[in-house]
Amino acid sequence: MQYLQHFHHLFNSDPTSPDQNIVITPGNNFDELPETMAALLADDARAEQIADNSFKFYRHWLSPASVDCYWRRCVIFWLP
Repeated sequence: MQYLQHFHHLFNSDPTSPDQNIVITPGNNFDELPETMAALLADDARAEQIADNSFKFYRHWLSPASVDCYWRRCVIFWLP
């Protein structure tokens, strides 16, 4: 990824993992996107599992309350 955020280390793009929560396309400029999408569309169960894991990831780590907590801790840490 070109830019990193505080939650990126929590992404799991391992296609052999049952906890995969993100799909990263190989190549540049989405060159491999059609093949990646075709593979996901061919395997509904796997695509649904990734989507469910992604939603759980969002609800736990990126909900408004979680993001507020992150920023609160950052501000408290840096206050004198």
